Amino acid sequence: MVFIRILVLLVIIIVANASIYSQNLIKNNSFEEGLCPSNYSEINFAKYWSGFSSDYFRFCLPKSHYDSSDKMSVPYNIEGYQKANSGNAYTGLGSAIEYLVTEFKTPLIKDSIYYGEFYTNLSNYSTYAIWDIGMYLSNEYLRYSWGSKLFDTINPQIKNPYCNYIVDTLLWAKVSGFYKAKGGEKYLYIGSFKSSINSELEGCLMVSESKYKKRYYYFDDVYFGSIFRDLEYTVRSLLFDNDKFILSKDSIPELKLIAEYLVNNSAVNVHIIGHTDNVGDSLYNFQLSNRRAKFIADYFLKNGIDLNRIRSKGCGSRFPLEPNNSEIGRRKNRRVELKFQ
Repeated sequence: MVFIRILVLLVIIIVANASIYSQNLIKNNSFEEGLCPSNYSEINFAKYWSGFSSDYFRFCLPKSHYDSSDKMSVPYNIEGYQKANSGNAYTGLGSAIEYLVTEFKTPLIKDSIYYGEFYTNLSNYSTYAIWDIGMYLSNEYLRYSWGSKLFDTINPQIKNPYCNYIVDTLLWAKVSGFYKAKGGEKYLYIGSFKSSINSELEGCLMVSESKYKKRYYYFDDVYFGSIFRDLEYTVRSLLFDNDKFILSKDSIPELKLIAEYLVNNSAVNVHIIGHTDNVGDSLYNFQLSNRRAKFIADYFLKNGIDLNRIRSKGCGSRFPLEPNNSEIGRRKNRRVELKFQ
């Protein structure tokens, strides 16, 4: 009887994962399909992917004791040590002008609301960390060349929150967001989108005394497609100031898009969970997190979402995303999470 229950649970998990995969418009989303790389700038070895000066890392059995492909392997490679978020491969970008690009399985449909995410991680040998990373959606294939001003007019539609520095060299960080399609978008780009290599260290945060004087990020598990059940999402524009629960102007467009999705998908419910950092009294933080969650719930109610489809609660400081020993960590912990059910 126990065996049957376990078997049924496994089948449910497999079916759920297959359903999510079928909604993903990204081909080779975890970079597992590809040839064995041996040097930098070999992103074309990853099936369906290309880019400018971007790198591909993949675990391959060495051909000999002196096989040079080891430097582009997983988990050990020329940029440090990092296990893949899933599988045995990932990509990397080491400059502000480098990017990844792939073509969707099918073009985006006008006025449809999509969800996109990718995972990224700072390499061990990095001296600096950045926050300015995102996704750009385009109808046309863009090609960068040295000295080009291509990125001067590009503003990523999905991007990591302002000053939300990605500093973890152990765990993978998720960058995600929602997008309402204009229609016909065929290409997805990932990068910092700076037109000059001189801007590489602008806005960077020093995180170590590494001799390499650079920042390098790995990328894995790209998703872009329909919003799926059990999606857990941190509202990227709602990283609160200490002791605050007021919406900023930057918060409105994202919440408006999520409300529109919920209005158009009446079978989907939303669970809203508020969080704080650990500064101050624990009881007060619990109450503050409740107020943050209720504030978002009230916004959805005012925008036409039925009360029966909304649940909200606060968790205080019990579930931090980052250690609370720095302002960067505390800022990430002051947040609201949504779970679509």
